[in-house]
Amino acid sequence: MSNNANQQPDELNALNKLVEQFIKQLNAIESNVDLLKEEKKELLQEYKNRLDVKTLSAAMRVAKIRRTSSDLHQLDCFVEILEKY
Repeated sequence: MSNNANQQPDELNALNKLVEQFIKQLNAIESNVDLLKEEKKELLQEYKNRLDVKTLSAAMRVAKIRRTSSDLHQLDCFVEILEKY
C-alpha cells in the first residue's frame, strides 16, 4: 500500500465523504473534457471545407514530435529510412 493511502480515513463515514468529494471533482473534470471534445469536433467541422483538416492534424502531430525530439538529425534519419517501407 502506498504512503498516501495511509492518510485516508479509517472511519467509514469519513472515507465515504472523501470518496464522494473525489468522485464529484472527477465527474466535473470528465464533463469538461467531454465539452472540450465536442468543441474540438465543432471546430474541425467548421474548418473542414476551408482546410485539409486531416492533413493539418497530422502536420501538427509531426511538429509536436519535432519540438520534443532531443536529436532532430537522428529523427530525420529514422524517418528517411522508414519512408522506404
